[in-house]
Amino acid sequence: MLTMTVVGAKGENSIIMFNVDDLDNADYSYRTLLTLADSNLSQFRFSSDGTMLIGCSYYTGVSNVWAVGIDDGRMRLLSNTRTGLFAPYLMASDTVYAMQFSRDGLTPVRFPYKEITDCNSVDFLGQKAYEANLHTASLVNIGSGAKDAAFSDIYDSITLYRPMRETVFQGAYPDISGFTDLSAWNNVTPVLGYDFTFSDPLGLNTINLSAGMSPWSNNPWKNRFHFAAEWKYQAWRFTASWNKTDFYDLFGPTRTSRKGYEAGVEYKSEYTMQFPFKWYWKVAANTYGDMDALPMFQNVTVDDGISSFHTASFTVGTSKTRTSLGGTMPEQGYECELNGYTYLADGKFFPSLVLSLDEGVLLPFMRNTSGWLRMAVGQNFGDRTSSFGNEYFGGFRNNYVDHGDICRFRNINAMPGTDIDGIAAQSFCKATGEINFQPIRFRNTGLPYLYPTYAQLSLFATDLFANPWGKGHFNNFVSIGGQMNVEIMLFNYMKTTWSFGYARCFSQKASGKPASSGEWLLTLKLL
Repeated sequence: MLTMTVVGAKGENSIIMFNVDDLDNADYSYRTLLTLADSNLSQFRFSSDGTMLIGCSYYTGVSNVWAVGIDDGRMRLLSNTRTGLFAPYLMASDTVYAMQFSRDGLTPVRFPYKEITDCNSVDFLGQKAYEANLHTASLVNIGSGAKDAAFSDIYDSITLYRPMRETVFQGAYPDISGFTDLSAWNNVTPVLGYDFTFSDPLGLNTINLSAGMSPWSNNPWKNRFHFAAEWKYQAWRFTASWNKTDFYDLFGPTRTSRKGYEAGVEYKSEYTMQFPFKWYWKVAANTYGDMDALPMFQNVTVDDGISSFHTASFTVGTSKTRTSLGGTMPEQGYECELNGYTYLADGKFFPSLVLSLDEGVLLPFMRNTSGWLRMAVGQNFGDRTSSFGNEYFGGFRNNYVDHGDICRFRNINAMPGTDIDGIAAQSFCKATGEINFQPIRFRNTGLPYLYPTYAQLSLFATDLFANPWGKGHFNNFVSIGGQMNVEIMLFNYMKTTWSFGYARCFSQKASGKPASSGEWLLTLKLL
């Protein structure tokens, strides 16, 4: 015999039974043993002698163990707990084993198989509060006098939701951010400003506006005023800024703030109906002016004589990754992405293509230990003597206080052990081997408002071929290093990740002599 629980359209629960021999003959008829109109039936399984089904139901208000006779379909109560029993199993010795809920989690318990006829339901404090305050309940339309609404009344009142019409002012708040200032300490100056947010209730249409000033900076006065606007409408994103700032630039060394103006539009579509498999594509176009550095490379200045330029890009990618129980990051699967990008500057195009492929597997010798091979190849088809005609690599690319992905050594443009954007290449091939070891879990360590949850070590080795073909100078860079991530909970609910690491990069000088340089990593991830 085969049994299952079926939930009906009105919420009723039924236990039904199939004959396996009938199923083999394509006969899908079944017998209904029991139906409850307003309570669930779950985890029912056969007893060892096959005469009973043992499972759980909230019929008394809490999950108790019940037995249902296969011959008569009658329910028999076997427990009367106050906290809940789950996953019961009846042994041949007439002993029931189950998991009991407690403040420390689920605890295994056992008790004799015996029908209980004298039992009481649990008290619901919310129900008691309602009964003691009937007048207050009626004011919010939940009292006994509340009017029942017909389905036709509700259906006829359905109207089209228009996000733009529902958009309202949500709030405003002061903020502090950072802006590039090469004459200041850490090459960044603080900016004081104010942010304004507008949104509809569902978050489909969001507008963020910000304005700020940095009169104390060493920049020209035109670069001491800062404005930014962002409009997100479903899959669309529109941006505009003048002297764009970023909070995490205050801590360095990575900077995303730029002098000058920027305006852009982006459209992104994702397909996630077969998760964990997903694929996505994105197109974007931007225009820039009065920039002190390239949009993606902070230490690469714009060619002399070029006051404005434009970009266009497309991205298409797919991935399917999995994380086993106890893992902290994707442990196996693949990620593949193709990115096309072009500059239009001084009437010339600088197109480039970058293809990346990551493959990961679980390693057998230790739980939650994975190995990854991350490969990338790219080519810029523009003039290599121009700053627009190369790809740039270097650094861990983490800030001392940061957000987003904590393991940025995996990024295509990262090259730990060298300066950020310190390696220029018109064409490149890159491969990174990575081992992520089993996380070490902490228990009973720390304080209630400050305690670690796990620590995990990652080791990596990267080989970068700069200009393996074409007219550029060929060079080979090898980076070897490691990173330790420690997750620490602050104030019981705020997750932070503290990371430290070191990497050393080996290469050859123009004279042919070997060269090496090292880089330390220390970063705190807040969001």
